[in-house]
Amino acid sequence: HRDLHSFPTRRSSDLRAHALVTNGAGVVEAVTLKDGGGVPRARCGVVLSAGVWGTAEILMRTFGRASLGGLWEHAVMPIVSPMLWSANATAACLPHLKSGNLHLNTSTKAQGEYLICGVDAFGYPILLATWVLNMDAASRGTIALAGDGVVGHYEYFGGQPERAQQTVDELIAALKARYGDDLVVPAYDLGGANGIVPSHHLGGGTGDLGAAGRVKGLDNAFLGDMSAYDSMTSGYTTGGADRKSVV
Repeated sequence: HRDLHSFPTRRSSDLRAHALVTNGAGVVEAVTLKDGGGVPRARCGVVLSAGVWGTAEILMRTFGRASLGGLWEHAVMPIVSPMLWSANATAACLPHLKSGNLHLNTSTKAQGEYLICGVDAFGYPILLATWVLNMDAASRGTIALAGDGVVGHYEYFGGQPERAQQTVDELIAALKARYGDDLVVPAYDLGGANGIVPSHHLGGGTGDLGAAGRVKGLDNAFLGDMSAYDSMTSGYTTGGADRKSVV
């Protein structure tokens, strides 16, 4: 076992990576920076952990690409009761609030954090709010260069228009099984402006340049965030999607 004190000292920097520098034979030798300054050299290898957006941007600038596919996102369907804006209603509910987080082993892998006004407040349970996530959909989007940054394009449930309603139905059914069939569910409109909204659960986005945690064509370049996952996972991806470093 190697003495931990013998490892090289690690240094962090606020400088932003721009692209990888290769030797033309599939080996990364350095990293160019957006903010100028020196060019950090790679001793052994490079791990891209710049977040789903940042990693894709570095790869596009390295390989001369304008866009990359394979972006996926856990779409969110928020359902909120207008009772939350009523002081009298919330006061009655406060002593009887129920909350939790369901993860369902269904085809949609539906997941939802929820808040319920318990049966003792009004004689029947009321769903006050739930944040319904679909964690398994086939649609994919793209990330493209845009000036000094990137833009994403994603069509939620592209080719699967029924998937959003199915996800909500599965979550509501699970809540009723737990709190009673008389659970009151507020009205919602999945086709409305706020029917389906973005989330911070992202992954993929490296297209054909990433596979199994490695950068294709480069022997010593690796993916260290959710960019490495080209298919959806049914767990929280916030941390791995939002890393901001190149090691």
